[in-house]
Amino acid sequence: MDKNQQGTKLYTIALFIWVTYFGLVITSNVATYLNNNILQYGVSGLVIAMLVIKEYLNIPNGQIRIRPFTFAVFLVMFSLYIWTSRYQSGILTVCTFLFVVSARDVELNAIFKAFLWAITIVLVGTILLSRLGLISILYMASDDGVRGSLGFKYVSFGSQYSLFFILCYLIIRSSKIRWIELIFLYIIAFYFHSATATSNPFYLSLLVITYALISEKVVKKGLIVENQFLKIITPAIYLVVLGVLLYLCFFASSGIYSTVDSMVHNRLRLGKQGIELFGVPMLGQKVTFTTLNMFNRYDSNYNYIDSSYLQSLVVNGWLFTVLILILFSLSLKWVVDHKYDILAACMVITAIHGMFDPQMMVLWYSPFILMIGKIFNTSDTGKKLAQRYIEDV
Repeated sequence: MDKNQQGTKLYTIALFIWVTYFGLVITSNVATYLNNNILQYGVSGLVIAMLVIKEYLNIPNGQIRIRPFTFAVFLVMFSLYIWTSRYQSGILTVCTFLFVVSARDVELNAIFKAFLWAITIVLVGTILLSRLGLISILYMASDDGVRGSLGFKYVSFGSQYSLFFILCYLIIRSSKIRWIELIFLYIIAFYFHSATATSNPFYLSLLVITYALISEKVVKKGLIVENQFLKIITPAIYLVVLGVLLYLCFFASSGIYSTVDSMVHNRLRLGKQGIELFGVPMLGQKVTFTTLNMFNRYDSNYNYIDSSYLQSLVVNGWLFTVLILILFSLSLKWVVDHKYDILAACMVITAIHGMFDPQMMVLWYSPFILMIGKIFNTSDTGKKLAQRYIEDV
């Protein structure tokens, strides 16, 4: 095993540990034992040490390019400044962006396989323990009926994980995927929707599975990367979504606003109210949201901003939000340029998903923030490693 392979192995093990641990933290009873500062700092310290060793192993493999390396360092330091002044534990953000920068020369399949194994353990383990009665299930009444948490601390968490499971599975299998696997993914989507009554990840799961079915089994070509128009406009999806959200909140007619807001269960209203209440500073601010009361029911003053975009504007500030969306756009352009069609489609799905759900920039939910690292390639070896994805799929 050469140093590049050793580095990749260290990276994927670190990612597996990180995602598995923080995935278990958001389960119900298990979180009681895992959600403490000592363990969080211990896991974070272990992950940082592994990533530092990985970087040390890869130093001799190519000449460092000053501009992307400098910008990568700036991103980590800027993120550290923003989040340490806004959240209790800035080390979680440091780890996230160390993972992002370090992903630049790690094989794509290795990243998504490590993430898939981690969330599979979290999903299967949590559901199994809840079925055995070893961890509790939260039930909530809503307009869609009774919603169950499947053993997670909140009813929508399991359904969110199911979406990212499906996305990772499609990316790994890509052109090799079989009909039976697509049917299996449809079943997963319907199962989690029936249990949690969470609409956004359900409809997006159906959309991306159907896209894979059409592109890989019907027309048998990349619908995005083979279309000149879509190749140009697709990378702009993140900035377009932000523009659409701001238009709906502040410039659309009351009829359009009310219609969309009712369709997304008042999440548009919560985002607009959040911006009006807290404002949008340049460098972010510390915000405490009111969510559930002591009886695990929605508080009368509930004001949580579900949209990843609008929440980032309020909490992280407009400077960081615009920067990170530009980086997402550049990473999607990198994906389209390299003709990774299913991966491009999955990133578009996560961009839409982030409109009304907050997981887009949370690494233990979504691995797609790691794609930003690909625009920080600092050596020719890194580019060659990334190219192996085509050979795998």
